[in-house]
Amino acid sequence: MSFDISGMFEALHGAVTNAVHTVEDTVWENTRNQYFIVDEETGEYSPKMIKINLPRVENGAVTKETYEIPALALVKQNSVALKELSIEFDLELHDKIENSLLANLPKNVNATGEKTQTRAKLIMKFKSDAPPEGIMLINDALTKSIPR
Repeated sequence: MSFDISGMFEALHGAVTNAVHTVEDTVWENTRNQYFIVDEETGEYSPKMIKINLPRVENGAVTKETYEIPALALVKQNSVALKELSIEFDLELHDKIENSLLANLPKNVNATGEKTQTRAKLIMKFKSDAPPEGIMLINDALTKSIPR
């Protein structure tokens, strides 16, 4: 059965776009769950705080003082972005009708003569990227809240 190649490219583009959105959503969900607490009544987020005892020298005496530090301010923030996408597969090209090029996926035959499914090789590579500006601004505000 023949199909229009442009429709296939649209479907592949849609699948890649969905995959990228899924990765972005997962990164946000992990950040939200690890570093924020949500108020169930208001839906407002507050940073998770960590208590840290730090030494303090006053009048020659060393004591400990407890500080509450936002957990988000203690970790390096990164984002994930699609770096490279590669899709390889075979097509049997057919007629061109108006602005459409028709194609078939070839029928593969294994060693015993049975027809097998056509396979595609898909490679998606992601890279660590700078965090979104919003996270950077939140992190800056939280870092400034740490007593000095």
